[in-house]
Amino acid sequence: MHRIVAALLLVLVVASPVLAAGPYDGVWSVTDSNPTQGVITYYVSIHQNDGGLQTYGFNFLFTTFHIGGGIHRIGAGTLSGNVANGNVFDQSPTLVGTFHVTFTDPTHFTGTSTSPTAGTDSLVGERIF
Repeated sequence: MHRIVAALLLVLVVASPVLAAGPYDGVWSVTDSNPTQGVITYYVSIHQNDGGLQTYGFNFLFTTFHIGGGIHRIGAGTLSGNVANGNVFDQSPTLVGTFHVTFTDPTHFTGTSTSPTAGTDSLVGERIF
């Protein structure tokens, strides 16, 4: 079942430029701070489409990119107003955690991600394009 969900998410992420329809769509630089694992920066491509909520059960997608390799993640959830919540999957696709972010304006967000292995990370995002 997880493979089907991940395959669907991947197809939707690839097709998202056609479906993109929101003020938070774009590429973001994210600083991820964990009290025991330190600070890392990576890039996130965010895609939203309110029409997807009825069709797929979510209207907010993201995928992470790490320059020079690293762990890539896919997220899917709901966006209501300026708050997004959902699940995070690895590339296998296994559910690896959850996310909660609040967009403070169209170019910035703050939030958290939580996983059983890493605990809770603080997230700060800035849209770069």
